[in-house]
Amino acid sequence: MTQGTGLPAGNGDRAAIVPMAAAALVLCAIAAIVMTASALGIVTIACSPALAASDPPPSADDPILGKSLEGIASAFRTEKPDPIASLVPSDGKAYVLLTSVGGSAGYYSRDQVYFIFNKVFAQHDTTKFSIRKQKKEDQGKDFVYCVGDWSYHRHDGVDGNSQIHFVLSMRKGTWALVEIREAQ
Repeated sequence: MTQGTGLPAGNGDRAAIVPMAAAALVLCAIAAIVMTASALGIVTIACSPALAASDPPPSADDPILGKSLEGIASAFRTEKPDPIASLVPSDGKAYVLLTSVGGSAGYYSRDQVYFIFNKVFAQHDTTKFSIRKQKKEDQGKDFVYCVGDWSYHRHDGVDGNSQIHFVLSMRKGTWALVEIREAQ
């Protein structure tokens, strides 16, 4: 018997290994859960319940945002550019980066956004579109980041998927579309 461990001589190191192995197993399990949740887009704020409770999703509390997001979804589902173009500020421009689906890259006015999406929708038939709010940041103005998942059938016979990021900004009491960017 080894003094201090109660194990036969030569096995004294095993007593220290068992708790470390158990701790390593727990850490691996937590890492697997976090990676799975991250891959599925599930985010939980466990360290600050007050923060989670104080920042409800804007679409739930903000009917104007909900209407804007539904307008974006409607544009893709009906393949009509009007709802998207109407969200671009009449006195401003939106950054658009849609090169892989036949769109353009640059800053465009409301009318130009209309014609860009008119071209994109003329070349693609939407098979499925969904949009979700990603996060909200307060940097002096309200910004909402949304991700759209678009499945389409091109007129040349190829099916495709694209993830499109939308950034909306609160301007003059309404949500304005300031950026439309394909995920690269």
